[in-house]
Amino acid sequence: MEAAIYCPGPSLDWALAQPRRDSRLTIAVNRAAERVVADYWAMLDPVTWEITGRLASSPAVVCAPSCWRELVARQPEAEALGWAFPDAKLAESLAPLARWRTKSMTVAMVLAATLGAKRIDLWGVDLEGEADFDGRSFGCQRREPARWTAERSLLNQVARNLADHAVPVRRITPGGIEDWVESSC
Repeated sequence: MEAAIYCPGPSLDWALAQPRRDSRLTIAVNRAAERVVADYWAMLDPVTWEITGRLASSPAVVCAPSCWRELVARQPEAEALGWAFPDAKLAESLAPLARWRTKSMTVAMVLAATLGAKRIDLWGVDLEGEADFDGRSFGCQRREPARWTAERSLLNQVARNLADHAVPVRRITPGGIEDWVESSC
């Protein structure tokens, strides 16, 4: 099974205009859930719920158990979507870095691997600028160069670890397809 993870970067609309395979596991990250018909929605805090508009589908929410409890307490309607989080033991074997839990995209990557993805394609992962696909930006997201440098490093670590477990990660942009990292084996 392949997995497609869609992030809310400026290239998201381009990504959604590309041909899609129906047999894919699809995960929307943060506000990408407004445009992506997805199986899962990775969002790590209740603020994401508040800044996200109408969902394109009814995906299960992917967040830590404590976030889920807080989200349902603040937004009871979230409970109808359901909840998911990567299986702890399997996730730790795939990505032993404790930090994979700190970013919605890396949680989505680990979830895809724990659900059996044999390849993960990342779309809308621009890692620059402040605005989402629709030109909107939110101060709570702190999108600045230092964040993108740190996030790129974390993504590289998680992708390398997944590649070491035979789950390659590719980033697909208007400029082409790139293997995120090569396996360290």
